[in-house]
Amino acid sequence: MLDSLSGMLHTAQGDTKIRFDGGGMLEVTDPIIIGEGDGTTTDFMLPHRNVFVASAIIYLHGIAVNTWDPLGGDGISMFQIRFSTPPLNHEQIKAKYKRYANTVWDTEEDLSLDRAFREQTNPRLSIHQIRLVLTECPN
Repeated sequence: MLDSLSGMLHTAQGDTKIRFDGGGMLEVTDPIIIGEGDGTTTDFMLPHRNVFVASAIIYLHGIAVNTWDPLGGDGISMFQIRFSTPPLNHEQIKAKYKRYANTVWDTEEDLSLDRAFREQTNPRLSIHQIRLVLTECPN
């Protein structure tokens, strides 16, 4: 585990972008409104970039539909959807999904190293923690 972390820290220095899936923090678990139908518009932007296509669930008036295609991105991720037929007037469009973010290590912040657990009899068994800050950056 520590070898993997060390390798990542050595690779991702300065302005090297890291693709981070958020460990659940970047997931939209409750459907959010992404638009409203007007009877003619078929393309709708999502509020986030890098949305995993396979995770997206799109709702029209609260009912999950599959009458849309992903736009933008690389086929695995997207930032826009296109309906095969335009949603009707005032038809609410919602979505929930998982996404990833391009991040960089925040090197301006001081690293914080703390002892999380102190073993009195054998200090080598103490547990230390290091706090690192990831900053989301534009694609």
